[in-house]
Amino acid sequence: MHFQTACRDGHSDVAFVATGTNLSLQFLPAGTLADGQRPLPGREFVDFEREPGMVHLKAPMILNGVCVIWKGYINLQRLDGMACLEYDEERARVRLLTG
Repeated sequence: MHFQTACRDGHSDVAFVATGTNLSLQFLPAGTLADGQRPLPGREFVDFEREPGMVHLKAPMILNGVCVIWKGYINLQRLDGMACLEYDEERARVRLLTG
């Protein structure tokens, strides 16, 4: 339940046991509201309805200076799953234009 609540709040920690890699992911676009509260993620970032017993997640991030999107799914019973990183061409283009 703690994992599901964290996902609904827009963040979670994920560990890749085989490589010893731990990531603290945020499942929403960068930015905050005027009152300092973070917006809740939409279904584009956290989707519990796509597949029963699974949550599909999407987290934009910068990894070693490269704009990427972490995309994955996690089984809600076993808390295991699969993920990949995809190059985020749109966000990289914006970063180049804004400096």
